[in-house]
Amino acid sequence: MVKKKNIRKTALFLCVVCLALSLVSCNAFNKAESTPSEPSEVKADTSIKVYKIGLLQFSENETQNIIRDALMSRIEEWGYNSERVNINPKNAKGSAEEAENICRQFVSSKVDLIIAISPEASKAAAKAIENTDVGLIFADTGDVKSTLGMDISAAPVKNITGVTVLHPVNNVLDFALTVNPELKTVGVIYNHDNIVSVSSLNSLKEYCTSKEI
Repeated sequence: MVKKKNIRKTALFLCVVCLALSLVSCNAFNKAESTPSEPSEVKADTSIKVYKIGLLQFSENETQNIIRDALMSRIEEWGYNSERVNINPKNAKGSAEEAENICRQFVSSKVDLIIAISPEASKAAAKAIENTDVGLIFADTGDVKSTLGMDISAAPVKNITGVTVLHPVNNVLDFALTVNPELKTVGVIYNHDNIVSVSSLNSLKEYCTSKEI
């Protein structure tokens, strides 16, 4: 079940990345097409923009590794080789401070796009690209409103998009109630250092309150 969810999540994420790269390529082509050139001169083909991407993975994690590896292999399959895309992969090794440092370095090096894998990486990237034209694609982020402090579904942000899969905590509780309709208390084990875990816990608390549990 976990692997199937990872595959669906990764597929959605790759579609978003593909769309972003396609749009950038079209923009680069249109800019080049509108630039006049002198017929008498033979010039190198500069119509293809080399797109700079900073790829941030927060830690060594099965889900994050699957997304990273799938992304790298599919970008190559789509024909975005080193002549079209320059990808700089980084791993924060589980450090929020290091994630912020890496994202600042990405922005300073003038990347066009940051791909952030995990809530912590997405949060660091969103902070780093404030007041810039750098784009952000997030993955494995959980509740974006809790993670990034914005509701992009209600008011889309021009340079931020991505894929998130929320854990169906309400469905879990509904199933528990079918097993035991007299359920009055629920014990939860969670990771207080993980943004997605905390967000899921808060959602569960709200749902428990609505069910008088």
